[in-house]
Amino acid sequence: MIRLISSVILAILAIGILSVAGATAAKVGTDEVMRTPAVQVSEQSRAVVLNEAIVPFAHSNASVTVQSDQEVFIGTGNGVDVADYLKDSSHQEITEVDFNDKFVLRDISGAGDPLADPASLDWWTSSKKAAGSSSASFDLDGEPEWIVVTSADPEQKLDATISMGMQVKGVLGWCVLGAGVAVLLLGLAVFLALGWWMNRLRPPKRSRSSRSGPSASAAVSTAGTSGSGGVETRRPNVPEPADDATDSDDDAPPASGADVPAAGTGDPTTRRGARRAAPSDKPSRPKVTKVLGSATRKKPGQKKSGRRAATFAALSVGTVVLSGCAMPVQPSKVEVTPPSKVAMSKGDGPELIASYTESLNKSYQDNLAGIDDLQGEPLLTRTKADQIIREKTGEKATVFGYSDVTVAAPRLDEYPLWAIARATPNGAEKTSQLLLVVRESSTSDWKVLQSVFGPKNDIPAFIGKQDGSVAVATDADVEAINGAVNVASDFLETGKKPEQGTSVDAAAFADYRDYVSNFKKKDSGFSSVETRCEPFADADLTSHAIEAKDNALALAEVRCTLTVKVDESFSLDLGTAIEALLGDKNEGSTVEVTTSHPLVVWVNDKGEATLGTDDWSLIGASTK
Repeated sequence: MIRLISSVILAILAIGILSVAGATAAKVGTDEVMRTPAVQVSEQSRAVVLNEAIVPFAHSNASVTVQSDQEVFIGTGNGVDVADYLKDSSHQEITEVDFNDKFVLRDISGAGDPLADPASLDWWTSSKKAAGSSSASFDLDGEPEWIVVTSADPEQKLDATISMGMQVKGVLGWCVLGAGVAVLLLGLAVFLALGWWMNRLRPPKRSRSSRSGPSASAAVSTAGTSGSGGVETRRPNVPEPADDATDSDDDAPPASGADVPAAGTGDPTTRRGARRAAPSDKPSRPKVTKVLGSATRKKPGQKKSGRRAATFAALSVGTVVLSGCAMPVQPSKVEVTPPSKVAMSKGDGPELIASYTESLNKSYQDNLAGIDDLQGEPLLTRTKADQIIREKTGEKATVFGYSDVTVAAPRLDEYPLWAIARATPNGAEKTSQLLLVVRESSTSDWKVLQSVFGPKNDIPAFIGKQDGSVAVATDADVEAINGAVNVASDFLETGKKPEQGTSVDAAAFADYRDYVSNFKKKDSGFSSVETRCEPFADADLTSHAIEAKDNALALAEVRCTLTVKVDESFSLDLGTAIEALLGDKNEGSTVEVTTSHPLVVWVNDKGEATLGTDDWSLIGASTK
């Protein structure tokens, strides 16, 4: 029965291995790639996007395959960039990838307007254009990125079919091995079944006593009563002569003192030279007669144990083979982390500043052509005002070269991206220039919003994390920075220094107060001089604050308006700069002069703020 049970178990195991191995081999094919069904892209879709993180496997490579008659663009980028690029467009997102024949695309509605030309964007980590069949592969153990498939022509909608595949190296080999093992197990099952069947056809075995006969019993009895230490050795199952078997006198024991019959006289106890021991008062311990050949016989349970061991070994081998050639188990749930990115890498900072400097120089030479693409507020207004004054005075703009460029960029999860660059102008080794650069969207270029010169040794150093980013300042730090900017505004307006907490000792502050004082002199001819100052409100500069060494740091700006009144009988010379800004609008007795005061502010753990600046600028003038 053990043979039959083992045969059935092995047959079931073999059939299971063949089924799994065959199905898996058919699924992965000879190229060992699992594939999803191909899905047609929606007619209204401009693009299809995949977040690589939703593919629930590791230690392999996956790919997105596109089949289209039109030329398509396939790009890979950070999820922050891709999400911003597609946010206003109708597109589809791959939301579920099941290599057991399930592939789900979700429609995301949008304005339907054409996308920006994908080939013009600089944040793709890899990209290509192709027609027909094309694919993009990615490492499932790498940092997840997003893959975008769109038409190479931004004016066209995407017409394509999308599918995915994943490499499963080694599975086909395991399947072939599994088929071989299954065949061996089937052979073993047949062998055991035949053995069980043949055993049923054999005649029943006779018992040992029936095979030995009376003579064997007599031999065992005689050997058990022989003298102490005497053991009779006999050949089993030897039939006795007929006359000895029927002679009752010869079977009787001899009388005491009688002569022992000689060997060969018919007495079975003395055959082949055996000796009879003298009778003893104590009965001797029976000796067990060893039968020739009994030492090679197995114990009754040994055959069953061997069969069990063989069956267990076969089950173990089958399990290992099944685990190797089975399809990878797909997790039921995938945890996806929202994308984020360091706003600007360490290597991109110097490159950006160098490109900005070169473009700014060309813009100055071409009457500020393209300046709106390079700068934003509040720096843009200052640059345009400087250009007007230079044209009036005949001066030429000076564009610095830089050295020691470093960038402090936070890790962000959405646009706009921003960073603070720090550089040393050539020829001004004791001065640092800080620039706040911002990228409003994934399709726009970086712009410089603010530029501040300050004492190099006083401005705190940037401290970066392991991933190259810097920490964003806390809300409490930003509040303290805004408080310091308000203090600076009050000082520029009134000239009164704060009692404690904020330092306003920068030379540029004192220089502006001297400028205002000149208008208030009695011999100036002005009947009234008023100053109003307030933080620049058109751009939230201080929200772009970072954690520097022992301080929180941000760039800011204060705008001041100086209003002066004169009698109509006076004809005053307000200076070349103001006259240039006034232009032809110089009628009226009231003159308003607007000035720009760029600041760098840092606040320590005690809440003590320091304001740094080396300059201020005239940016506007009007009369009324």
